[in-house]
Amino acid sequence: MASPLAGDSSSGEEATAARVAPMPRVTSEQSIMGDVRRRARSTGVTRRGGHFDYGGDAEGSSDSDSTGSDDSGSDSDGDREEGGGCGGEEASRTRLSRSRSSLDPSTAPWTIGFRWAVTFPITLAMLTSCLSLCGIISWNFARAVHQILGSYQESVSQQQRVIDTMVDNATNQASKAVLLRLDMTMRESLIGPTATTLNSIWGSMRVLQRFSHSPLSASSPDMAVAGALEYACWVELRDQWIADVGSSRNYATTVNLIYPDNMFIGATVPSDWKETNRTFLYRAPAAGPEAYSLMDVDLANTTTGQSIRRFEQHTVRMTDSSAYRVQAALARKLGSGSHAARHAWTDVTKFRVPFADPPVYGLSLTWPIAYCGDYSCFQGVVAVDIQLRHVHQACDLEWKNLTSLLNGPSYNYTISHDNSAVFVVNQFSEFSPWQEGLIIGSAGNDNSSLRNFVLENATAFELPVVRMTANAIMRQYNGNWRRSELMESGAGFNFSRDALERGVLESCPLRLNTSRNDSDCMQVVTQSIELGPSLRWLVVVALPAAAFTRNSMDVARRISEQVAKQEKQSDGQKQWAINVSLIIALVMTILSICLGLSVTRMISRPLHLLAKQMKQLRAMDASKVCDTDRPSRVCSVCPRIAIKEIAEVMNGFAKLSRSIECFARFVPETVVWNIVNGSRRARRMYVDKRVVSIMFSDVKDFTTISERLSPQDLLFVLFVYLSEMTRIVELFEGVVSEILGDGLLVFWNTPGDVEAHAAKACAAALAQQRALVALNVDLQQRGLPTLEIRIGLHTGDVLSGNIGSDVKMKFGCIGDPINLASRLEGLAKYYGVSTLVSGATQAAAAADSAMFEWRKLDSVQVKGKEQATWVYELLGQRSTRRPTVATTGTRPAPGASPSTATAAAA
Repeated sequence: MASPLAGDSSSGEEATAARVAPMPRVTSEQSIMGDVRRRARSTGVTRRGGHFDYGGDAEGSSDSDSTGSDDSGSDSDGDREEGGGCGGEEASRTRLSRSRSSLDPSTAPWTIGFRWAVTFPITLAMLTSCLSLCGIISWNFARAVHQILGSYQESVSQQQRVIDTMVDNATNQASKAVLLRLDMTMRESLIGPTATTLNSIWGSMRVLQRFSHSPLSASSPDMAVAGALEYACWVELRDQWIADVGSSRNYATTVNLIYPDNMFIGATVPSDWKETNRTFLYRAPAAGPEAYSLMDVDLANTTTGQSIRRFEQHTVRMTDSSAYRVQAALARKLGSGSHAARHAWTDVTKFRVPFADPPVYGLSLTWPIAYCGDYSCFQGVVAVDIQLRHVHQACDLEWKNLTSLLNGPSYNYTISHDNSAVFVVNQFSEFSPWQEGLIIGSAGNDNSSLRNFVLENATAFELPVVRMTANAIMRQYNGNWRRSELMESGAGFNFSRDALERGVLESCPLRLNTSRNDSDCMQVVTQSIELGPSLRWLVVVALPAAAFTRNSMDVARRISEQVAKQEKQSDGQKQWAINVSLIIALVMTILSICLGLSVTRMISRPLHLLAKQMKQLRAMDASKVCDTDRPSRVCSVCPRIAIKEIAEVMNGFAKLSRSIECFARFVPETVVWNIVNGSRRARRMYVDKRVVSIMFSDVKDFTTISERLSPQDLLFVLFVYLSEMTRIVELFEGVVSEILGDGLLVFWNTPGDVEAHAAKACAAALAQQRALVALNVDLQQRGLPTLEIRIGLHTGDVLSGNIGSDVKMKFGCIGDPINLASRLEGLAKYYGVSTLVSGATQAAAAADSAMFEWRKLDSVQVKGKEQATWVYELLGQRSTRRPTVATTGTRPAPGASPSTATAAAA
């Protein structure tokens, strides 16, 4: 069809001549709306694609439009208008009843509940299959169990003895004993000596502070007090060694007192002091917080502790030592509050003072010099040094104990440093996290790493089995020595050495009849030792998993032979039972599949149709929904639905579709589309500020016309007039917001966006005026009065959206532009024009298109406005160029963009 903006009224007059004579008056038995629709069809007004189309418009119709739809389509449209919408007619009730019966479950030959339709056949088939299988398998296995039971009784008793032996001599038990002894050794050789020495020295300092004439609460003590503290340190160290002469226990070797001004007091009693007859005293005077001080190292008498002579001198700054840094860090962290003083271990380091012993690695236990009891009065550090050689000795001793145990007659298993390891790892260090994972001690190590002052990480240690075990622990616990599982007592796992060499951590649970290499499967057990809040060490024992089970494996092998003999006898009976069960299961499965396909076919076909119709409804295309109340070609292909619940769903959906279609006649279709598609804003109060073009139209002298006509004729005139005007508005992408009796309130650019909306509003006004010419010709032929309309157009900013209360609301616009558009429609009568346009609309339309002719009328100030506005008469079109509109029957879908609408029109 050609655009409604082109052409003249000649084609409309020719179309009018082809129309039928006026319809007879309605009878009392017929509804008023039914008469109006029949009379409207006789004028050529038909409903196309959800819109009323006036056949005799000013532009004429194309060949396809003039011929109308096919017979079945026109009949369907006629039935739809008579029996559809929000009301119905008596004439269509017979057809409606026949349409309802097509999907009404009560009229179907038979219906069953959906639950029974799906559940009963499948359950019956599966139950039959399961009962058959269970019966046959149970009968055959009952005979087999009876024959095997006697042999299994002896096997079970033998297995029980094997299990008892394995439980009593398991790897974990022996390993845990080693871990416990190492735990006790660490506490006795490290924590005990250092804590005893530290507490004794701190007690002496507190006594001196209490009774000294020069209080120790100053920054550093005077020389007399310093001499007393130096002697107290020497006495405490010497007394430890004298009290346990000949013992292999480990003792503290050095006590240091370090002050913030780099004053340094201390003493050393080396472990070989009896052989060398050497003990040492050393002190350094205060030099300032950042200054270096000169430290004197004196050789002391091993009996009296008196200084004999100066041994050596060094320039030092003891505030840089690890012992001072640890407690200084705690003071900075806890000094702001009343936090109690606490012990703290340093990192593992080599001892620098004195240089009497060969350089070895050790660590220090520290305590803050804080006479008030917390870090708010921090004045220095007391540190006690202890060597780590005893850790290596303890690991070697426990490994030798394991070797003696396993070489005995009970196990007859030989271990070496190639397939076993006992070592200690630095697990957690609060102040030296970079040392986590370092080897503290290991069996089989010649201590070269300690003598050469090189600390090695466990994962790169020189002993292969230690290195492999450490890497396995890292893989097992995601590379984190601090994992909570490792912190627990007795954590363990096993791994395959061959798999680990390939880069994969693979568990190797030991089986009694295993044929794998004895040394391939390694059992690892760990024990975390807490030396203090700031330091934890991890003791690790790694042994071949088969070390304690070699004798048990021989017993298990004999049991396996007996069990295999019995299993061979039952294989034949079991195989027969399985074959029969498989055949029955196959038959039952095929039967279940056939029944399931039949049932699902009954369900899937109507559900597929329902899903298709839901998509159509979402696109607001309710004309193709299969409706039980409206027979149509679409409904004729609906399958007969034998399942009650699905039939009810289809029936309910059809009613819902018609309700939504009816709802769209009262509310702008875009608003309905947003509600159907789940827009939250569409279901509640909201407004948007938009630039909207508003049209107010009104029939001239409608009051006089209504007085001259009967109610039926008046309703007919309004029906055909409003149908044609609404069709034109929607053709130009306008939205009819309200029907105001004989007038229309129309919006452009709300609720959806419309390009060039001012130009389209003007084009719609011209199209309405032209269509009214052809409509008046038809009305005259029917003996009805002709109509003239006045139109007011304005463009401005409004608030558009859902307006109302929390109980009732409607879609609309509010703002002064609405009032101005209404005033312009009234002023059209004053100026004697048919279409009056504001200056804002004229400017917007002229910017969008140069197709219109205008006549500037006046500058007016309407009621309620303080500023005057120019008004124009819309005369017509200047050229053939027009704004893009949707053609008849191809209205843009709700929510579609203007570009989409243009493409649809093309």
